[in-house]
Amino acid sequence: MSTDGLRLVDLGSDVLAQIANCLTHKEWARLAQVCRAFHSAVEEARARCTHANVDTLQLHRRSTLAYTIGHFVLRSTLNLRSLILRGTAIDDSQLDSFTHLKQLQTLDIASTDVTSLGLRCLWSLQSLNELDLTFCPYVSYSSVLELRQHCPNLKLIRRQPKWLDGVFVTPWDEIHTYYPCGAFSFTREFNSEGWVAQLRNHGEYLENRLIFVDEHNTGMRWRGRVGVLLKKLDIDPGKSTAEEDRVLVLQSRVHPEPPRAFPSDFFEVPPPGQTIDLLGGTIMVSTMKVGPFEAGCTEPPAELQTRLRQFCDARMPALPGSPDPGGLIRRESEATSLLSILENATDHFVIRRGPALVSALVADPLMEQEALGII
Repeated sequence: MSTDGLRLVDLGSDVLAQIANCLTHKEWARLAQVCRAFHSAVEEARARCTHANVDTLQLHRRSTLAYTIGHFVLRSTLNLRSLILRGTAIDDSQLDSFTHLKQLQTLDIASTDVTSLGLRCLWSLQSLNELDLTFCPYVSYSSVLELRQHCPNLKLIRRQPKWLDGVFVTPWDEIHTYYPCGAFSFTREFNSEGWVAQLRNHGEYLENRLIFVDEHNTGMRWRGRVGVLLKKLDIDPGKSTAEEDRVLVLQSRVHPEPPRAFPSDFFEVPPPGQTIDLLGGTIMVSTMKVGPFEAGCTEPPAELQTRLRQFCDARMPALPGSPDPGGLIRRESEATSLLSILENATDHFVIRRGPALVSALVADPLMEQEALGII
């Protein structure tokens, strides 16, 4: 290939390398087929590449990681340290492409359709130390515990936005501590430990559902249905420290689920340590001050993780006359939390339904869907 007697090989390897460095991963695949010179330049660029994201892969929001990209581009760029695919239509069928990235340290697949079962593909990534699963509704907390067990270097598993991490000071003299993975611990005797099972993004505010692992027997029917609305409050420019973070919390006084939405005429924000009532006292609004963790804290303490794992393995009492142990409590709890938050949802969040809900949440073989009322 030449122009007026100038051949590509005359450009020199340094010029060819600069050309390759300006292109995306998808363009590399095309360029490598032009000639041997560009093929060599592309191979060298792939060997040097340590980062890939939605832009370099030329993916649009909610687009699918196609076979040619996932199984060719990623498999040929084995030195990747960071892969950011937030907001794309990644699901379990594409996760297998990542298992070849043995050097991968950071993986962001937030706001995708991956499930607990699919995440087992990542167990082979022993270099992985950061994983973002925020707004992945089909990932259960049990998969977090499995990832920690099989990937010992995985120190940060995120299932919620960073502004929800920390120590919340409530107006009723309780301290609520939330960790990046969604695990929480409250300073009260009962209904004090568990995890955020579902978190839905409404744009200006978030909606959650909680699972308590130490819930009273009389309250078990509410497990997975309790939730609140949360909104991050802007702070004054002169108060930029983490100690000044504020979160507005709305909760129902009459139902376990949170209010349907922020009231359209709501303008008053109570100061920290105080609450206000809306709609005739049916909704309580509070502002909570949020302090940071100790430096280096990215996961719950070992004793809390142990109690959460024990709950994940706990079973309901067996049916009379049945030789089999009762079903896992977390199955019903996780299914309840998803169905509760989906009740009035109309966006992409509700596209996958039926048996997929169970397989997505429990991370083990399907049980009888009829037992959970899914189908």
